Amino acid sequence: MRLVLCGMVLPILGLCACVGPRPGESERDLLVSSSAAELGGEALMVGPRDSLHVAAAKQLLEVAWHNDHSERNLLRYARAAAWIAERQKPDGRDTGELESLWEECAALGEGQQRADALLFAAILYGLFIDTNRLTALGKVPRMLELALASAKLDGAFLQAWAHRVLGEVYLVAPMGISVGDLDKAEYHYNQAVELAPDFPGNWVGLGNLLYAFEEDEDAEAAYNRALEVDPGLEWATEAEEGRVEARQMLTEHFDYSFEAGD
Repeated sequence: MRLVLCGMVLPILGLCACVGPRPGESERDLLVSSSAAELGGEALMVGPRDSLHVAAAKQLLEVAWHNDHSERNLLRYARAAAWIAERQKPDGRDTGELESLWEECAALGEGQQRADALLFAAILYGLFIDTNRLTALGKVPRMLELALASAKLDGAFLQAWAHRVLGEVYLVAPMGISVGDLDKAEYHYNQAVELAPDFPGNWVGLGNLLYAFEEDEDAEAAYNRALEVDPGLEWATEAEEGRVEARQMLTEHFDYSFEAGD
């Protein structure tokens, strides 16, 4: 399914809309939505993921969500958008869509105490803030509130993603004039490696924190740990991203040298 996803998206959607007697508009929308949701969900949920497949999944799931505002479609679309949000910034045309998406996720997460909805809301809210820095920095506490609520409900969800997000925010945000707090960053990165010890990105985050503390020996050990752990095939893409960052940090700060393919 995933190998032919990109090439089959439009033909399949066209087939859903046009084959046989033309149904009523709402019935057709639901048919398209169902097909898009299943195709997009397959590419998103079954790893290993990559940017091409997740971008295609996001387009499909956006169709599904607009045609059928079910919880399932919302969360699948939000997860795809959050995955992409960590890897590339949207252009200005996407900010309205992001705002609508995180607001619905936040309402669902807070109303039903759902860690997944709260996490996706936090990430998308954070991206919205990042793309509107001059007007949205005052909203950072709200983003942290959502991420903290998610971590409290299920800190291990998706390889401790909420703790990793919190650790990064507390680490990189300016201290004094913003929410930067190295002690809180340390707590959340330690939670991440405890709850998901086989995920390289958690060890990279801890390594970055330790390097900020000038604990070079421990930072080096954390980066090396990121190169050793393996969360399995489903997380192969995300794991390799973590290893790439670990190798970069070891090369830049500890004079390591890696051969191509290491």
